[in-house]
Amino acid sequence: MYSDEIEKLLQKKGNLITREDYTTAFNPNISTQISWIYYNNNKDVFSVATKDGYYFHFQIAKEQAIEQKPVVKVKKV
Repeated sequence: MYSDEIEKLLQKKGNLITREDYTTAFNPNISTQISWIYYNNNKDVFSVATKDGYYFHFQIAKEQAIEQKPVVKVKKV
């Protein structure tokens, strides 16, 4: 993706993207203009700089755990 496309994606999503969005937009094989990606663990925020002068801050949405019901086996007698 080009930097302006990434910018539009982040604006549309309010800087909170999915893992799939991240994989697509920030794949170095696709988005070759990316200079560096930094993850701030304390604030849970990514920062990205591009060769064409863009600078992005965003977060990746947390996936909700799928609640699994315990399996109960019943023996018939």
